[in-house]
Amino acid sequence: MLEKIFKSYISAEELDKMYDMELEESENSLIFNLIKNGNSKSIPFLKKYLVLKHRASKKEISKEISKSVKLSGDDVSKLKSGVIDPFLKFKLGKKTIQIRPKFIKQHEDKSLLDNKNRCILESYPTVNKKISFIKRDGVMKTYLESVEETAHHLRLSGKIKVLDDCEFDEMEMFAESNKGGELHIPCEWKENGEYYDFSFDFDSDEMAEKLKGMEINSAWTLTAILKKNDEEIDRDNLRTNKIARFEKEADYNLQSLKINDFLAEDKGICLLLYSTKSRNLKFQILSEERYEKQIMKAKNLDRYQYFKENLDIDDDLVFFESFHGKYNNNPKYLYEKMLELGYDSKFKFVWSFKDENLDSNEAQDIIPGNPIIVNDEEEDYYKYLASAKYKINNATFLNIIDKRKKVVHLQTWHGTPLKRLGSDIDVENPGVSWNHFNNEVKTWNYLISANRFSTETFKRAFNYKNKVLEMGYPANDIFYQDNEMKINELKNKFDIDTDKKIILYAPTFRDNKFDEEGNRIFDLELDLNKLYNQLKDKYFLIIKTHYVVSKELKIDDEMKDFVIDLSNHDDIHELFILSDILITDYSSVFFDYAHSKRPILFFMPDLEDYISSRGVYEEILENLPGPKVIDNDELIDCLNDIDKVEEEYSKSYEEFYNTYCDQGHGDASERIVEEVFGKL
Repeated sequence: MLEKIFKSYISAEELDKMYDMELEESENSLIFNLIKNGNSKSIPFLKKYLVLKHRASKKEISKEISKSVKLSGDDVSKLKSGVIDPFLKFKLGKKTIQIRPKFIKQHEDKSLLDNKNRCILESYPTVNKKISFIKRDGVMKTYLESVEETAHHLRLSGKIKVLDDCEFDEMEMFAESNKGGELHIPCEWKENGEYYDFSFDFDSDEMAEKLKGMEINSAWTLTAILKKNDEEIDRDNLRTNKIARFEKEADYNLQSLKINDFLAEDKGICLLLYSTKSRNLKFQILSEERYEKQIMKAKNLDRYQYFKENLDIDDDLVFFESFHGKYNNNPKYLYEKMLELGYDSKFKFVWSFKDENLDSNEAQDIIPGNPIIVNDEEEDYYKYLASAKYKINNATFLNIIDKRKKVVHLQTWHGTPLKRLGSDIDVENPGVSWNHFNNEVKTWNYLISANRFSTETFKRAFNYKNKVLEMGYPANDIFYQDNEMKINELKNKFDIDTDKKIILYAPTFRDNKFDEEGNRIFDLELDLNKLYNQLKDKYFLIIKTHYVVSKELKIDDEMKDFVIDLSNHDDIHELFILSDILITDYSSVFFDYAHSKRPILFFMPDLEDYISSRGVYEEILENLPGPKVIDNDELIDCLNDIDKVEEEYSKSYEEFYNTYCDQGHGDASERIVEEVFGKL
């Protein structure tokens, strides 16, 4: 009977409200105190346990707890080094409920230093504001106490505690960047009772000299190293618990140092000291533009948090975003279908849109239906994002990863993948971080898929658990419409006055290609002069580089009747219907373009390098609906004999179409709108 009452009437959420956990440091141990909140009801015969689970291996230790329990170094030694997550397990008969304790201020800087087993266990807050621990083998614990600023100079000071019988004769600070840079920073230190005091400096002139030849817009880890007789004894991150309260996002940006005359044209850079969420000190070397964006990002996150806590959810508000501020891709076509079907009579629409070349009135002309238009530099962006019941995007919301309970998040995605995604990436240093993305995946209620391969890949690579709408991509509905009028409009808009066949060249970006300021760059492998000389009478070429590298290309005036750069045109699907042939590489665009059943050529001069730096799904690479071309001469040969190429690949193209283009033949948008919003 009690078991039924326990399971039926006591939820994990209620237990989470009923109990908190406090930590108390003791010699070679850590005491966990169970705190019962307020007038919470007692449950007879309820047993309670502290469970510590090693995140990677899943191995766990469990200790029964009444009011408190002591965790010793011997207990901790049973688990490997790494992240250890604590749980409170409640058991009544055969029924159990398990919760993760919340991180509270009292948990800051609590640790177990075990002399016997030479290991350290330290608390930290997770992204979801739960408490976790890092266990590592070592002899030292390091934390920062102050950052003092003077002209062109930062002095950082703190303390180190070492385990008994640990002797050293040298201490230094070592910094390592995510782009391969290394810095050794001298450190002053002296014994002070049971601790050692230390201090070190960041000097503007010295840093400018040390950073020469290194890439900027880089992130640096910072560790303290103890040595004896030139041999390393241990290294440790610098804790930031004691120098900030970390109540707002802006608190994590600790201090900055201007480094002048570092770049050409008297551009400066900034050193930005910051704390990670797990309370470790790091720094970034940023251009002034990137620095300003970083500071603004923190302020905007605080805005979002304020609105989330103070505004009710608006059940009739739908927030759209595509590629962080474009008007294109699946969100655009879903939105326009909602207008066509009359959903604007029931819902209010907000679009995240940013174009530096347009004012607000011109932006309103681009997006039909009179939506509210905001961008992520405005306060209203965060107000509407925090209060909208429906959120629709095709990438991530930059820096925002949480979601309110009533909110419905539709992730449209933006293509069937050839390049590996998420946990499927099996090469070292792919140049892509998935941490933010992995956290946002947990907020998705729906994920659109174009085919069975994508469904299986997304579920596995993203560890996605919720509903997949395998209905095809809304943007691809355009291939199944009468586009003659639209094509003429586009030709007039871009001043393309030709009856020649139109080639669209649409490559993706490279994960390992950056300029000196850390911006992505793309090396155009096409030999435009050679293509112009041999193809100008037969073809017209449109170039559309990826939006993250879409800087204007320099094209000779004599080629203006042969080639145009439309990289700054947001909607590639409009260019799809305008073109007769697609040239691409590893971009997902060819999966979309295959709906047209027009020829596709794969220009892949860097195939081996790309596979080694990012990785691809080999089963697709070996069954493409067109030839893999490695140089310009071969590409020209294919274009001069495109009918033969079509005939040669007709069977493989048909098989490809049946496998990857089997969904969404003009009805994807309507089916998805009705699934998410219901029929009107």
